[in-house]
Amino acid sequence: MSKNQHIDEFISNRIANMGLFASLLVVLIHCDAVEPIQVDSWLYVFRKLIRPLMATAVPFFFIASGFFLCGHCQEKGWYVHELQKRCKTLLLPYFSSSILRILLMSIMAWCTSSNLEGVLGKDSIQMFMVDLGFSLELPHPTTLWYIRCLFFFVILSPLIYWLSANIKRLCVSGVIMLVLYIWVGVDGYQNIFKDERVWKYFFSLTGLCWFFLGFVFRMFFYDILKLNKLQTFSHSFQIVIRIILLGITFLILTGSFLLESNMFLFAVIPILLCCTWICIPSDRKLPFTTLQFPIYILHPFVIYALHFIFNKLLGYASWNKNLPFHLLFFFCAALITITVSFIMTRLFSRFSVLLFGNRIINSGK
Repeated sequence: MSKNQHIDEFISNRIANMGLFASLLVVLIHCDAVEPIQVDSWLYVFRKLIRPLMATAVPFFFIASGFFLCGHCQEKGWYVHELQKRCKTLLLPYFSSSILRILLMSIMAWCTSSNLEGVLGKDSIQMFMVDLGFSLELPHPTTLWYIRCLFFFVILSPLIYWLSANIKRLCVSGVIMLVLYIWVGVDGYQNIFKDERVWKYFFSLTGLCWFFLGFVFRMFFYDILKLNKLQTFSHSFQIVIRIILLGITFLILTGSFLLESNMFLFAVIPILLCCTWICIPSDRKLPFTTLQFPIYILHPFVIYALHFIFNKLLGYASWNKNLPFHLLFFFCAALITITVSFIMTRLFSRFSVLLFGNRIINSGK
């Protein structure tokens, strides 16, 4: 086992670069059209093709979180330290983002109605609690469900570590996790549970499986991750490997488009994660890798503002179902989010601590 081993620079660079790629995939996910897309449009084909690739983003975040957390599980007083740390890096951004959204929506409602009616209505307290995530509903912004689930998993981390630290317990718990993952993949949350929101967004069962896998990788397969260095091969052979992996990825994306099966999607996520892991550069960290968490936090606000701008300039029907404009919208959202994240972390450090916790210093881990 290598659970206390210092993380190799090769692995650290690859995780950071893959985290940036995953955060941009999350931006692309939420650039989806508000209304249903026509099935005979190129936009529909594009979204269906890249759906499996987009589905790898959040699983990677859960795996990486479990991978890093497992490395501290034998340190003295690690659990109290991690809870204190996660209160700052998870709960603080969670509530700050929710409150920021509430303030912005209240200001917009006040400006458009010229009074506070609708902002401070009879249901305002209940809606305020929902927005802050004190319910089974999705929090607002909805992307915060991942942060809420991750904090629950951190609370359970001693149990997860205990299950993964012993071969016998690992085999039993691993089979249970695999059966759970397949069960959800085959039947879907909506067909298994009366209220799918609890086990999908409040306490994600598949997220727990990925988080557990992060522990397993750190405990037993760390050396395999280190051996995955394409730099040891010739340049021509590296190109051949990447072409083969890109071909496999294309076949998977095409198969997902043709089959339209939820189980197929669940089955190919691990394969796509492996292909992406090998193809992501590892010789150095790419620019803006430390901004992956700010990108995750800020992109819903940027997308909301861009929706308003695009609707005013182009009209809703002109861009929302048009592939070129849809791609333009994504590039604008990604570029603006990265720019705003960079400016905020450099010029407004105190506000950044409230909104992003201590993630810039710790590179999001």
